[in-house]
Amino acid sequence: MHKPYEELEHTADWAIRVTGKDLSQLFTKSSQAMLDLMEILPGDGNPVIQKVQLRCPDPESLLVSWLEEIIFLIDTEHVAPFSCSCRVSKDGHDLEGEIQTRPLMSMRNSIKAITFNELDIVPTNDGFEVQIVFDV
Repeated sequence: MHKPYEELEHTADWAIRVTGKDLSQLFTKSSQAMLDLMEILPGDGNPVIQKVQLRCPDPESLLVSWLEEIIFLIDTEHVAPFSCSCRVSKDGHDLEGEIQTRPLMSMRNSIKAITFNELDIVPTNDGFEVQIVFDV
């Protein structure tokens, strides 16, 4: 299966490059890539939908806040997100998202934080691209 992101060589942390046709797809694919790297396995149980609304001064801060929201759920509620989707405003300041979770069965890799190191959302011919560095 083709991964919707590219893992990059990085000294001590993890770095990935994600592309999307618009900001909403870029943010959704970024969250899926992060969960894939963490190797999270949901347990049995009925899915719970967590609604998220965020507002930030720029798209990069909004992306970091979105990904941190997912990590916060994992760390504080011990749940396994298995589906994340969001809608981002065209200016990249507002996000409405849904995170579907189940009880956390296992997580192979932990992410401490999403850094602003080398974080820059750039327009491309096909939409947008971002490089994300995770502190592990």
